[in-house]
This record gives sequence, structure tokens and C-alpha cells, in this order.
Amino acid sequence: MSKKWSKEDKVAWSGSEVMQELENRVLKNIGTVKDVADRISLSKEAESRTTSLKDEKDAVDELRGAYNTLKPAVENAVAADDGLVDDSLILDEPEQEGEASDELLDVKGSVLKELRELVKSAVDKNNLALAYRIERTIDEILGV
Repeated sequence: MSKKWSKEDKVAWSGSEVMQELENRVLKNIGTVKDVADRISLSKEAESRTTSLKDEKDAVDELRGAYNTLKPAVENAVAADDGLVDDSLILDEPEQEGEASDELLDVKGSVLKELRELVKSAVDKNNLALAYRIERTIDEILGV
């Protein structure tokens, strides 16, 4: 705007103490407004952080409540379980051991039979890598 002023107006403006003081005050006020705007944005950020922290605190309190609710139940279950022994894993009679080993041999034999059929099928399909892996598995089962 000052570019359109006449030469006399420019001289009057630059020599006027009132106008220079007005300009300084306007610039100072603009700086103050910017500072206030920055503080407002910082306070909004702080408020959002506070809200986030409150939400996290509420979640922690909820978890703590659930833990305190479950803790007695777990302690009761552990206390009730202390004297128990799993009898299903103990084989009392020698006949049961023989029967179990016979069943184990039957299962082992059927698994080996199926694996050998898979090897034959893999070789027929010319998938030698798979056949090799199955052979290694068979060797591990047999303990070779």
C-alpha cells in the first residue's frame, strides 16, 4: 500500500513519531496474539494427553480389578489341586503295561505302513525330495 503513496506522504509517514509508535504497538500486539494462540494449542495438546492418560489409568484400574477378582479363584484352585495326583498316568498292573506296549506296537506298525505307502506314491510321482524326507522319518521311528 505504501508503494502507491505520494512522495510527500512517504516522508510524512517516515517522520511521524505517532505513526511509528502505532506501527510498533500493532506489531507487538500481533506477537502477543501469536503467543496466546501457541499457548492455546499447547493447552489443547496437554488436555488430549491428559485424557489419554486418564483412559490408560482407567484401563489399568479395570485390569487390576479383574486380577483381584480372579486371584482368589486361582489360589483356591491351586490349593485344591495340591494334594491330587493324576492316577491315570500310573500303571499299577503289569498286564496293563503289556497291553499298552502291544497297542503302541500296533500303532507304530500302522504308521510305518502308511509312511511306506507315501514313499511309494512319492517315488511314483517322481517327487524324490518328499520320498527322502519320509524315509528319514521312518528311520527316526525305527531308531536307525
